[in-house]
Amino acid sequence: MKDLRRLIVMLAAMFAVLLLLTPGTAKADSLPSVKISKKNIDVDIKTPFTVKVKTKGLSENSWLSYSMEKQNSNGDYEYFSNYTCEEKKNGKFSFTIFDSGIFRLTFTAVEDYGDWYWDTYEDTCIINVRNLGPEKREFALLVGSSQKINIDRGEFVSAEYVAPEPEEDPLEYSPEDEWGWDDWYFGDWGFDDGSWINDFSADGTYVSSLQGEVTVKGDTIKAVKEGRTTVKVTWKNEAGEEITENLTVDVTDPVYTPYEGYYLANSSYIYPSITHQSEFSEIKLSTDNEKVCTVSYGAFNPLGFGTCTLSIIVDGKEFTDTINVYNPKLSDEMMLIKKKKTTVLTVTGLPEGIPVTYESGDKKIVSIDGEGNVKAKKLGNTYISVHCEGLCDLTCSVTVGDGKKGMKAALQAKEYIGSGYSQDKRMQDGYFDCSSLAWRSYKASGTAIGGSDKYAPTAADLGKNLDENGKKIADGYVNPDELKPGDLIFYSTTSNGRYLNIDHVAVYYGANYGNVSSWYGDYYGAENMGAIVHARSGGVMFSNYSGYVPNGIVLICRP
Repeated sequence: MKDLRRLIVMLAAMFAVLLLLTPGTAKADSLPSVKISKKNIDVDIKTPFTVKVKTKGLSENSWLSYSMEKQNSNGDYEYFSNYTCEEKKNGKFSFTIFDSGIFRLTFTAVEDYGDWYWDTYEDTCIINVRNLGPEKREFALLVGSSQKINIDRGEFVSAEYVAPEPEEDPLEYSPEDEWGWDDWYFGDWGFDDGSWINDFSADGTYVSSLQGEVTVKGDTIKAVKEGRTTVKVTWKNEAGEEITENLTVDVTDPVYTPYEGYYLANSSYIYPSITHQSEFSEIKLSTDNEKVCTVSYGAFNPLGFGTCTLSIIVDGKEFTDTINVYNPKLSDEMMLIKKKKTTVLTVTGLPEGIPVTYESGDKKIVSIDGEGNVKAKKLGNTYISVHCEGLCDLTCSVTVGDGKKGMKAALQAKEYIGSGYSQDKRMQDGYFDCSSLAWRSYKASGTAIGGSDKYAPTAADLGKNLDENGKKIADGYVNPDELKPGDLIFYSTTSNGRYLNIDHVAVYYGANYGNVSSWYGDYYGAENMGAIVHARSGGVMFSNYSGYVPNGIVLICRP
């Protein structure tokens, strides 16, 4: 009997080991994935290569796609399309790339769950395509400049300019013909000197629609006239075989149009206006002040207030331009001021000479003169519209308060904005959680609102104490115009068994009108949404009172 029990224990132990060694049972192993068989590939130009892509855990609702990118001179990868792909069996794909350089191949699987919900999984590999033959098969050449024909892993034999054959029956096009059958059929397409062009090329943006001219002497090409040309080159490979190829050479004479006016900091990328260039043109941008603007992906990004000098080099032709960037900021976007007090509202980050005008939304509550001097006249909420002529419209929300303990606590809470969030360090300098922010804001301004002298209570205990002491003014959301600075907003978003299930508290600060913009003479969106100061994941911050979980408010107290 004892031996039987020993045998059962041994079998159970072996079974447990087998379970540990058996693959594919854990949830992590069943997650969908995409894997490319090769991570680094070296291949000659125009030589087909095959990769195998293995997918795992994808459903019938998923799909697989691929994309190719080429590394530019800055080390960034850009979209590339000059390749072919043939899908074979068993997840194999055969690619042929018709250009040399460093490429990134990405396979992406999309797992579609419906209802606009999906996951993506991807894998990449790097491909080094080594050239064989002419170093460049398509390139741009500045008028008057020369380019030597270099042969990679081969020997130059000869080259000649291929002049275009004259057309036997050129089609006529008259600019006086404002509309004809071709406009209806071909849209924006027309004729010019017997050649097909479209409006995008006809305006001189690209020279590929024009017939250019070059001269060839030995292995050197010299650009003569703007437009697209063909040069036939013969070269000998390492095996001694002669190969003849046609090179496409676009002769360019780039024209740069300088930027005008001012550009707003942190706005979208701005691309230089260049005409008489080629799709093969090499464009290099640089800036002398990266604090004002940076350069990437062939564009510049306005970053901060000031000026920077932009250098643009197109096919070796250099241009410079001065970029003016403005970054307007108000000295106070949400002003909380005591009745009968004065202050000054200023605007920084504007170019010199830009006039600024101010306008009070309610002159009975607050007035402001042409120099930005503000005078608080009556308790209430309003805003000041700031107009920077031709550049921007800004809004300063204003609450005129009574200067008592609630207002003092709200101003103190504002001083803590930017501090870190931590429950463990909630009573240490530089850190808060929601209830310690409310408690410490009042304590620092001279008012005790519960808890011990040295330690803040939880949000639920703070709310309970205030409620039981008759400090409640509402048990749910109310219009922000009914609130005063320093009011405490208590929220419940979970069921935690505490008082009213409270799990968060915020300090009401004052008015928040957002950016009031003029639309056909009427103010659009001029509504007080209110502002709160609270500590949450991310730190101490302002939030929109009307937008931050309004249906989660269960208690509002005025200490």
